[in-house]
Order: sequence, then C-alpha cells, then structure tokens
Amino acid sequence: ATAPNAVIAPFWADLDVSKNPACRVVTKTLGATPGRRFVVEWVDVPLATDTGSRLTFEAILSEGTNSIEFRYSRLRNGDGSTTEGPASGSVATIGIESRAQLGEDARSRPRLAHPVERSRRFPRQARSPDDGS
Repeated sequence: ATAPNAVIAPFWADLDVSKNPACRVVTKTLGATPGRRFVVEWVDVPLATDTGSRLTFEAILSEGTNSIEFRYSRLRNGDGSTTEGPASGSVATIGIESRAQLGEDARSRPRLAHPVERSRRFPRQARSPDDGS
C-alpha cells in the first residue's frame, strides 16, 4: 500500500471543523491500567463539501487487548438525509493500516446507513517483525 501508513481512519474524508463553530473533537482516557480505553470523539463535524452535514463518531483504542473500535452515532447530510450520500460514508475510507503497510481492514466508500454497520471492531493483529509497533 502507498503512504500514508500507520493510520487509524474511522472516517477518512475531508472534514472541516471551521464550518461549524459548535463542533468538537474530544479525547479522553477511561478506566485504569491495564484496561484503559483511549477515546477520540468527533461531535457534529461537517464535511468540507457539505457544510450543513453533521457527523458524530468515535474511535476507541483499548489497552491490553490492543483492539480498535469505531462507533458511529449521527451521520447526517446537509439536506437532513441519513441513509445515502456523503455522510453515510460514500466519500470516506474507513479502516486501519499498520506501519508495515498491512491493510488489516480498510474500505473505501463504505455505506454506514445500516445500524449493524455502525460499529466496527478491529481485534489485535499479530505484529509483523518490521512494523515497528
């Protein structure tokens, strides 16, 4: 795979936080060692190409199991629709890639409209000797 590598991409698209002054990107650490979880949450972040859109999703990195989970809450286009269009993931790549360029699970233009697909879990992968992780 080509660069960039070592990527965690819950919704890799052109987001523009300047288009919604009320949006937030929040980080927090929950729990205690050795089972902490580091959470990054994007709240009401708009797409650069649809400034009325509002996306709320999070990435959770779990200590000990080294799992990565993506959770999707509200994914709304500027016209209010939620099942089709850019906010449903049609303009995004979602997944992870190691430093060794191993795409554990990456999908370009996934459709996130169905509730079953709103949560994605990436379990711990065997480390490659050259991935540096």
